Amino acid sequence: MAKPKPNFTELTHQVVHDSTAPLSIDEIANQVLIRSGGASTKNLKQTIRSIVAQSTAIVYLQDQGYGWKSRLINGAVQRLVLDAQDLADRELMIDDFQRDLLQPNGHGDYKYGVRGLPRLELDNGPTIEVGHIPQPFHDDLLSMPASFWEWLEAHAAQAGDSLLLSVIDSDARRYRLSHEPAALRDEEEIAARGEQLIAAAVHFVHRAHGRTMITEIASHLNVSGFFHQIPAPPPFGDLWTSEVWGPLVDEYDISPYLIGGYDEMAETMLNQMLGGTPLGTNDSLEPAGTGEGPIITIGSYGSYQGDLGVDPQVLQARIDEFFKNPEQPIPADDPLLSAITTVFAAMALPSPTGTPYLASQLVDLFGDDDEILDWIEHGAELGMVEIDPAYDALLEAQFDAMEAPIPTPEPRIGTSRTMVLRVA
Repeated sequence: MAKPKPNFTELTHQVVHDSTAPLSIDEIANQVLIRSGGASTKNLKQTIRSIVAQSTAIVYLQDQGYGWKSRLINGAVQRLVLDAQDLADRELMIDDFQRDLLQPNGHGDYKYGVRGLPRLELDNGPTIEVGHIPQPFHDDLLSMPASFWEWLEAHAAQAGDSLLLSVIDSDARRYRLSHEPAALRDEEEIAARGEQLIAAAVHFVHRAHGRTMITEIASHLNVSGFFHQIPAPPPFGDLWTSEVWGPLVDEYDISPYLIGGYDEMAETMLNQMLGGTPLGTNDSLEPAGTGEGPIITIGSYGSYQGDLGVDPQVLQARIDEFFKNPEQPIPADDPLLSAITTVFAAMALPSPTGTPYLASQLVDLFGDDDEILDWIEHGAELGMVEIDPAYDALLEAQFDAMEAPIPTPEPRIGTSRTMVLRVA
């Protein structure tokens, strides 16, 4: 009876996980060969390169090799600065760097890497479990229980104070959160650390020739050891201004959003191009949609008006149910999926399926005007839209039409007349 074929993905992850130091491809291959009993593939090193490139648990450290990400971030410390609005609204906002610490393998659970929600051990306080962690490019609000805000009140936290987020053991989902009053900060030393942080981030973007994203910048700096030094620098978003990322956008011709910048025109287009309600405003706005038919309320984002061919009361109930538990996507066999997708796309909200919209799907819904196509392309840059073969075929057809030869006019036959425009 033939021996079962080794699972090289499993073996590669085991080797990197068990190593206390980063490994080269050669070192990983040697260990995999030992664990596989000498079994190999046609090109084992190439197989391993493909595995580590697709892994969310394994990261590459420049000039060091491949390491286990959730272990490399242990000991990192990052700074959050409270503002008056945070305290008044009892809302804690995080950035891509803190999101990466709390969820080092990305959004959701994976076979390899951490599982479950992180627990925060509050300094001189209780241990709490963090709720929903927002996805990149979607939201920055971290769900915290009432006991967290009670702990802050007990420490007399004020606007301008810092929260220091430390990773104790990411695999065990253990983190520490401590309160640091503004008066106790060494502002000069913290500012110097901020300059070092921005220099490191800019260097990483240059090294990638602009072909990177803010999530990759955060991941790289989190595992590099930079945040293992104290004091923790100011929050990245406070330092990453248009004066810093603007020249990078110009040099590499990339979207500001991709590297953590801000594009006011693109923001307006994303929220309004499809007739949706701009997020984060209190203005009285007309519903999105056709302007005729039943009105559907879309959570706190506004409303949609139009006849979608389904019972509006049933549709409203299904959308309300979705917003109670947005982590449960609408399944593909849900009879209301088409209507819900139309509403969400018109509101410029992420797809309710948990996967990006198809570009061709948006064309079917909203047409193929140049402005719509620009919106779709930008949505693809943000990961909200997937460019699919049907959309590519549409663009090719449009390009072919533009390239079609202009017919040569036939020779004029008959008497020529001169038309005179008389101006009074």
